[in-house]
Amino acid sequence: MLRFWGRATKDFIKKRNTLWARKEANGTLTTAFQRMQPVGVSNNRREIAVPFGCKVIVQIPRESSLCTDSSHGDCAMEGIYVGADESISSIHVHLFQTDKTELFAYWKAFPDDLPFRDPNVLFDKSILSAEDARRMHQKDDAKEKDFIASNTRSHGYFVLFF
Repeated sequence: MLRFWGRATKDFIKKRNTLWARKEANGTLTTAFQRMQPVGVSNNRREIAVPFGCKVIVQIPRESSLCTDSSHGDCAMEGIYVGADESISSIHVHLFQTDKTELFAYWKAFPDDLPFRDPNVLFDKSILSAEDARRMHQKDDAKEKDFIASNTRSHGYFVLFF
């Protein structure tokens, strides 16, 4: 699925560099992040150790245009986790209601709930049904086929005889 391919790859690399440790000669376990010590990069394990594509509920400030609730408190939306931000302690979440990916600081992840595999894990069943997920996968498959077709060209070969 090309829709999240770049984000999934980036998330995997960040998880590998931050969470996977190797044993050094002196017996200590260190990660690539600890060995390199990059400057200006967020290394908050809370944001990184979330499974890609799991259900996330984000808190949206009442002042935001996304919040349509007229109550006095903040509102919330469901989406999927698509990666931790590189520089600040926040995560990127794909929201079903807007079909956009946005950055959020206040969130709660449900690591065992994967909405694209089982839309019934969502609290609001109207935002993604099994039929919606199937249509989305078909649309993504068609885009992937078009992408492959437009980026693959046939090579004509010549044979020269001397």
